[in-house]
Amino acid sequence: MDWPKLPDGSIDWMTVFQAPDTRFTAMIDQSDTSAKLRDCFAYLIDVLFPKENDRRIHDSYWEILEETFQTGSGANALKGQKIKIRMVMTRVMNDRIKIARGG
Repeated sequence: MDWPKLPDGSIDWMTVFQAPDTRFTAMIDQSDTSAKLRDCFAYLIDVLFPKENDRRIHDSYWEILEETFQTGSGANALKGQKIKIRMVMTRVMNDRIKIARGG
């Protein structure tokens, strides 16, 4: 995946997560069923944490995925699932920004 870059060469995580219509939050918003949302979140976990040294983090997000989608698949379930996934992705974005800034 080609990641957008900041002038200093680091990944522009804000754009990766929040650019309208093209990035991660758009993928979440466009999911119109729980199954599509689950697949989207699974894909994002795999893209963001592909390295072997990311395995612990990767697996912890898979646990969140499994827990999130135990609630069912109707319209109300989808709404709650989207809220939870957005919160998780915001946390991931903030962590990535902090790490990129040397923190």
